[in-house]
Amino acid sequence: MKIRTILAIAALFVLSSPAIAAQGSGCMPTTGTVSGLTFAQDINAGLAALISSNSGSSAPATDCSGAAVKGQFWVDTSVTPNLLKQYDGTAWIVLGAIDAANHLWSPPVGGGIASVTANSTTDICAAPAAVHNVSGSTPITSFGSTCAAVGIRKTLRFNSATPLTYNASSLIVPGAQSYTTSPGDIADALYLGSGNWQLISITRADGSAVTNPAVPLATVLYGDYATLPPKTLYGYGQAIARSTYPAYTTAVTRTQSGTLTAGNNTITSVANTDGLGPGMPVESTGVQAGTTITSVTSTTIVMSQTAVANGAQPISVFTTG
Repeated sequence: MKIRTILAIAALFVLSSPAIAAQGSGCMPTTGTVSGLTFAQDINAGLAALISSNSGSSAPATDCSGAAVKGQFWVDTSVTPNLLKQYDGTAWIVLGAIDAANHLWSPPVGGGIASVTANSTTDICAAPAAVHNVSGSTPITSFGSTCAAVGIRKTLRFNSATPLTYNASSLIVPGAQSYTTSPGDIADALYLGSGNWQLISITRADGSAVTNPAVPLATVLYGDYATLPPKTLYGYGQAIARSTYPAYTTAVTRTQSGTLTAGNNTITSVANTDGLGPGMPVESTGVQAGTTITSVTSTTIVMSQTAVANGAQPISVFTTG
């Protein structure tokens, strides 16, 4: 009878004990003798630390080493909203804020800046940073396929004149045309999966738009202008440097595949000749300098001079004539 009374009192003590601290040690004793009750309480304290992510006003040191362990979580209650942190082996990094007042999880947007050199495939997911400084003038055709998930976004800051080569799937550029950056330009890139990217926006360093939907590139304006409007040129037939006005060159040029036959002045297997006509300049590997269109059909272009090469080639036609 006496033994039963003692056990009942002990059970009551366990049930009515106060809440265990959220940063109890996760290190169980391995030497000496402890009672079953003490050992159970030690285990419960360690479990409470895990369940609460080591919630407390100071950094936890619940490992047997008495120090924080790489990968360990900590809900820092010393600030409001509380911060969820993780130890990276050297420091506690903030994963986000727990807004208990509004019941919201607020992770940081972005973080970190990495540097990358422009290549045909410029991998902007090799480094986890949200912002990448891009340098170099090698034309970029893709931003890589190593991102962990579809929908990842990266902000790019360009330090050089870097050509971005438009592609309808792998590199979608605003205005559906290739674009050469200027130092200070910023772009937001969205990963679509399978190595495909879309530039959501490009912000030029000078604040101007990449394309102006109100006045499309290559629009001819008529008027008595004492002073030229911004981003316009007099149209009196002067030569325009393609490197200086790459967007204009893209706007007034149509490029598609066609098949050349040396000694013949007809380009065959042209996909679309709509809008093409006599007098328009033609350029391609195997097309002589100064060649123009003399006539077209739905699938052919007849040139003013004969071709000097054989095979399928990208054919560029200047639609301004």
